[in-house]
Amino acid sequence: MLPGEAVLHGVVLLQDRAFELERKLGAPACLVTANPTRTLYIYRTEDGNFLNFSVNTASSHVDYDRVDAIGMIRTQALPSACRKTVPTSNVLHPVQIDSHNGVRLGDSVDQILERYGQPDALQKDGVLVRMTYSQDQGANHLIKWKLGFEDNRLVEWSAEAFLVFYEVAG
Repeated sequence: MLPGEAVLHGVVLLQDRAFELERKLGAPACLVTANPTRTLYIYRTEDGNFLNFSVNTASSHVDYDRVDAIGMIRTQALPSACRKTVPTSNVLHPVQIDSHNGVRLGDSVDQILERYGQPDALQKDGVLVRMTYSQDQGANHLIKWKLGFEDNRLVEWSAEAFLVFYEVAG
């Protein structure tokens, strides 16, 4: 099972707010308004990867202004939808998922299966194979970990929190 607390470069999923994100990491390389309820903060790393943090901007939502998704991807370019590009933004040191076993870009499918067992779901999208693991966080939240592989190697991962409601029988 993947770690209970999702942390990326010191930013904690569902705990940190937008101002804490910038306080901890500095100015992002790019800001993207993904939709009316979500802003993406994108940071470069020294090793050529990108860290993505999604902040909930729906003022009526219980997780308003909190980081509700984190991820890391191996890619070459910033999205064309950047509304703010900061060429002098911080370049972050290479990072890994904050877990007991650690997950790094470049890990093999076998390494992930050995550490975490079979995924809850497996999906093939062209050359990309995605594994999904789900974990109940209590407090009405479910975290979905998505790991993407190309040529048997991890090229992207993300953790996203979902608000869930449980029906009580009675």
